Amino acid sequence: MTGDTGKIKFIGRALQHIDFSGIRYGNATPSNVDGIIELKGRLFVILEYKHESAQPMPRGQRILIERITDNLHGKGKYAVGIIGIHSSPIGKEIDGALSLATEVRWNGEWKSMNGKNFTVKNCIDRAYQIAFLEPF
Repeated sequence: MTGDTGKIKFIGRALQHIDFSGIRYGNATPSNVDGIIELKGRLFVILEYKHESAQPMPRGQRILIERITDNLHGKGKYAVGIIGIHSSPIGKEIDGALSLATEVRWNGEWKSMNGKNFTVKNCIDRAYQIAFLEPF
């Protein structure tokens, strides 16, 4: 494993915008999430980051995270959606692990993390513990 695992390798490509306007089904168009990780076929994590000054997450993106996590969670599998907040200025790297979690989608409901001082990594670690370390 290399030391740059988890880093974007082609930053110029990551900065390219994709025009989804030609992909429309009713009022549904593609959305994006900032990160997805699958761990051992048992835990699925969906990550979305917002700047602290950003508008609230669009309703469609929120529904997308809800439906993906809810459909993957159950029958011995776990899924968590985590919304992280950061203060990094444009052009500066965001520390995905240390960003504070503001909301977590778990077991069919959104849980507010405001005031709890949990990082995104703390939330993933807790989901990992439930999925792999706690008895069923």
